[in-house]
Amino acid sequence: MLRLAPLAVLLVAAGCAPSIAPTYRDYRVPDTLEHAAEGERSLEDELRAALEDAGWTEAEPDAPNVITTEPRRIDSGLFSHVDAMLDLAPVGGPYVRVYVHAFRTNVFGARSKQPYLSPGLRRVALGDLTDALARRGLVALDQPRERDEDATE
Repeated sequence: MLRLAPLAVLLVAAGCAPSIAPTYRDYRVPDTLEHAAEGERSLEDELRAALEDAGWTEAEPDAPNVITTEPRRIDSGLFSHVDAMLDLAPVGGPYVRVYVHAFRTNVFGARSKQPYLSPGLRRVALGDLTDALARRGLVALDQPRERDEDATE
């Protein structure tokens, strides 16, 4: 009976652990955007339009192949708030990765980078953008392995 007690404690603790999500999300690009002809709207044009539709303001990027946004508030708490900025970057093959750089600021002004996102923060940061990208044919992949499995098929 005493041997089962540690196992029971572990099971209870695992059930109470918060659900976390990575700080990025991958999107599959449709063939029509990946191979856009001269004069047609490019993937970059569609990404910029989707950001605008989702209410994000574009900022000066750190790299030439990345689209960056200005920070915006995604959560307000009693003693802290969370601001996030996005980086949209093409990754190998027909995929775009959206990185969420989230920072929590407490009432004393101390800032800390969020190493993961709760499902609620991820939904607030990426929900409108995911909808805007879906209207342009980009499909959100929930798990990184989905992209890897598609690449090996």
